Order: sequence, then structure tokens, then C-alpha cells
Amino acid sequence: MITVTNNGVQQINAALLALDREIRNVNNGIAKIQKLVDGIDLGVVSVNDKTGKVELTAEDVGALPSDTHIPTDPVQSNWAETDTSSLAYIENKPNLATVATSGSYGDLSNKPTIPAAQVNSDWNATSGVARILNKPSLATVATSGSYNDLSNKPTIPTATSQLTNDSDFATNSAITNAINTNNTNFKSFNKQFYLLDLTSLDSNTFYPVTFETTDLEHDCEIHSPNLGGGAPYNQNRIHFLLTTQGWSDTGTSYTEISYHKYQVDEVTIGSIVRGELQGSTAVFLRGGLFYRMISNLLPTLRTTTVTMYNDETYAPGNSFSGGANINVSVIKMANTTSSTFG
Repeated sequence: MITVTNNGVQQINAALLALDREIRNVNNGIAKIQKLVDGIDLGVVSVNDKTGKVELTAEDVGALPSDTHIPTDPVQSNWAETDTSSLAYIENKPNLATVATSGSYGDLSNKPTIPAAQVNSDWNATSGVARILNKPSLATVATSGSYNDLSNKPTIPTATSQLTNDSDFATNSAITNAINTNNTNFKSFNKQFYLLDLTSLDSNTFYPVTFETTDLEHDCEIHSPNLGGGAPYNQNRIHFLLTTQGWSDTGTSYTEISYHKYQVDEVTIGSIVRGELQGSTAVFLRGGLFYRMISNLLPTLRTTTVTMYNDETYAPGNSFSGGANINVSVIKMANTTSSTFG
């Protein structure tokens, strides 16, 4: 049993009274604080639909959970790292071939066989890549280009006597026989048949066939040969009557009985001209051909320039009326745009 003296009781009571006063002071302070808090408008009435006394979680305020482990700063991976405990160590690395890092063709395995560089083909090569396979065997003429290197060459005639006259072309002997046979009939009209041979002369030149001065009417018919459609200058023919003599005031009479050309631009009988002073006459004929003529005056073929009676000059030339004639005028000239003459 505990015995308490009066003095002790008094001391306990005094202590209890003091404690009571302190409790009341604390309660008064809490009331004041509550009053102050109640007077503050915090503006928050709920959090995540929670009201009243709310216990907030990390999720409610967007924070990381308390058990979240935040790693240290990231570590760069290192291909050469061999420590398996290091974060820089790369697991399951492949075993690379040497060429993966050298980039050298020489480090490849199973390399293909590459042929040598291409070279130009050589006709004369007998081996190697320059050799041409399946070359044809060329004849000598393939590289010489010479007619003499041909085989089976045809026989080319060197004279017309070696040809067969299967088209019945007129021969000199046949023409001579015809002249001798028919000359008697021509003479009965005082006309003669003449064969004028210009075949050896230039076909781009017209040559004068001259006639002496006379007061008789000149009756003349001329034919160039009919050589076929492929000839450059084919048949022309003309038959005319011409009277001319003396000075320029002497009248000239020209009558064209007939005229014809195979083609309008194939002129072989170029023109008929007269001397202005003495009255000589001439017909200009294209070289390279022969002509048949029936005339009552003697024709004379001139292959160079000639002057008759000292003052009438006839010259061969490239125009239908020859070249540089002197004291000579044109009576009629061929026309290359129609079949007419003059």
C-alpha cells in the first residue's frame, strides 16, 4: 500500500491543474488554427473524384510509384567490350567475315573466275581471244578489187565483127550497096544520097555541114539514126527547101516540108543558117552520130572553123548554131520545148 502525504497530494493536484490549463491552451490554439484554415479558399473540392479526407496516391498526382527504379545514365554500346557484366557489352554479336571490315575483294571466299580484258579482234590472229572464229575464205578479188582477179570472166568483144547482128543493124557494106543500087534513081532528080559519119566527134558539139553558094533551090532531107528509146539522142529528121544567095538584101526563101524529133529535148539537127554576104548555107549537126542525107547540093562536113568566100565564117560549138560564126544568120533553129523547128 502506498501512503501519500498531504504535501504530496497537494503537489499532484497542482500538477494536474497546470496540465489542464495547458490542454485548454492547446485546444484554444487548435480552434484558432481551424478557424483560420476554414477561412482560406483553397479552391480544391475533390481529387480524382475523391472528396473529403482524401488519401492521395502517386498515380493521382502523376508521380512515379514509390517502387519505381530509375536507372543510371545510359551507357554507349561498345563492340569491343568483353566484360559481360558491363552495360556496354553487346550480346549475341555475329562472327563477321574479314571482308566485313576490310571491304577488300581479296578477302572474299569463293571468288568467280574473271576472264582477261577484251581485246580487238584481229583477222590475222590464229589463237587467243583476238582470233575470229568461222572466218570465210575470201577470194583474192575480195581484197584486191581487181577485175583481173575474177574467175570465170566473160569474153568481152573488142570489135563489132565479134557480135551477132541479130537486130539487123545496117552495115557499111549494106549501105554502100544500097547507095550504089539506088544512086541512078537519085540522079534522075539531080539529088544524091550521102552518109555523114560524125561518130568519132564530140556529142556535146554541133558541127557545120556547109553548102556552096548557088541560086538554085536547095532540096535537102536529113535523118539521124533511130537507136532505140534508151539512147541519149534519138531520131531527128527534117526535109526543107531553101533558096538564098548574095548580099543581105537578097531575099531568102525557106520551106519546111516535114520535121520530127523522137523526144522534144533530144536535138541532133541543131539549126539551118546562111551567110549574110555571099549566101553560102550550112546545117549544124550533133557529133557522135551518123546521118543520112539526100541533097541536090554537095555537103561538106567541117570539124574545125572554116571561112567561105573570105567573109562568112562557120565554127563548131556547143549551141545549136555552133560557135563564133561571123556574117552568118540563123534561118531556123531546133526547139527543146516542142516538136516544131524554129
